[in-house]
Amino acid sequence: RDDTEKTDKRTNSEAHHSMPESVQDRQAQRLAHWWHYIDSSLYKGTAQVPVLMLNRPMDDQIQVLWRNSNLRIAADGAANRTFDLAVAPPLPAPSHICGDLDSIRHNVREFYTREGSVFHDRSGDLDSTDFGKCLDLFERLRGSNQVPPGTTADNKPGTRPTLNTEKIAEALFGPEGPATVDALQAGVTLDTCLVVSGVLGGRLDQQISNLNSIYRRGTCTTEANAKQATMVLLDENNMSFVLPPGFHTIVRNPEHESSTCGIMCLSKPTDAVRTQGLRWNLDGLLMGMGHETSSSNEFAADQVQIYTDTPLLWITVRKDAAALSNVQ
Repeated sequence: RDDTEKTDKRTNSEAHHSMPESVQDRQAQRLAHWWHYIDSSLYKGTAQVPVLMLNRPMDDQIQVLWRNSNLRIAADGAANRTFDLAVAPPLPAPSHICGDLDSIRHNVREFYTREGSVFHDRSGDLDSTDFGKCLDLFERLRGSNQVPPGTTADNKPGTRPTLNTEKIAEALFGPEGPATVDALQAGVTLDTCLVVSGVLGGRLDQQISNLNSIYRRGTCTTEANAKQATMVLLDENNMSFVLPPGFHTIVRNPEHESSTCGIMCLSKPTDAVRTQGLRWNLDGLLMGMGHETSSSNEFAADQVQIYTDTPLLWITVRKDAAALSNVQ
């Protein structure tokens, strides 16, 4: 929530007309619009989507996702965790193990070699973390059509982008209010969803580096890049992903997501963020590190509309975590 309560309470029409000139200029172009909904099967672990595991503990949900995954990538020492986990039956071997390979134990490497895992030694790359190297590997696999499409219970991957017409700004922020669900769903294209586990937790410098890696790869704005994989970060408390510049509709999954949410600007400061559907909407608040954030905000409707001219980190608190921490 922070200082969002002090945001101007302007009408939809006023918010639309108060958008920065650069935003109004972009209305003459084809603006990217993303439609976000995290399917229940992803929370339950039954979705068949690529999973990238970092060297952090695996909760029960991630274990189930790992078993059902159509592509399993372990970042170096994460292979030790999948090997050591005392569960029956044992977890499937990683499809790929990537990184400096200085953390994986010798016996684990021998075992997964026999199991058919493909190893990618990137120790010569001193400018990237194991996470960054795994993301590079994933994009190369996608580029060579080695990543099967992700599917969930209703055959809809977790987040989907589409490109709307130049009228999208008025549809979302015009005097008649936000566009209808049917209007925004028109022409939606299914997207590949990459679930990443272990981004948060552990050393602070590594967590910040992980978020930077996600930002570097989650800022697409072009029509060609709009079909890139969307990274969904899952842990025992949160679900989060990067919102690239453009327009976004986020639909809450009330079965698994609490009403608590947050929007963080971790890149350049901006006062261009506009929202509808939050308890404390944003309308010109200067956001960024050293400025303001929107933490402990809440869904005020089933859908939230967001415009941003810079990447934002969207965070939703999982319902079971909210009950445990008594945030609701």
